[in-house]
Amino acid sequence: MASIHRHSSGRSKYWYAKFRGPDGTPSVKSTKCTDRQKALAIAIEYEKVARKAQSGVLAEAQASCFPNRTRARVLALAIWP
Repeated sequence: MASIHRHSSGRSKYWYAKFRGPDGTPSVKSTKCTDRQKALAIAIEYEKVARKAQSGVLAEAQASCFPNRTRARVLALAIWP
């Protein structure tokens, strides 16, 4: 289940998404959003995309919401139909 949190030292005004990546490892990514509800929706979407990659039904266009490093990891683990 995806969750959101803020940096413990208060260094950032943005919420961070914590979710499981397509290989099952925990991932943390900034949502670049200051609104809690919007940040939670973004975190849930990140996890949905990671699950699609894990099950092999992810299209390359859907992976474009990830930054380059994460997108490369997601695409490498995805099984293309």
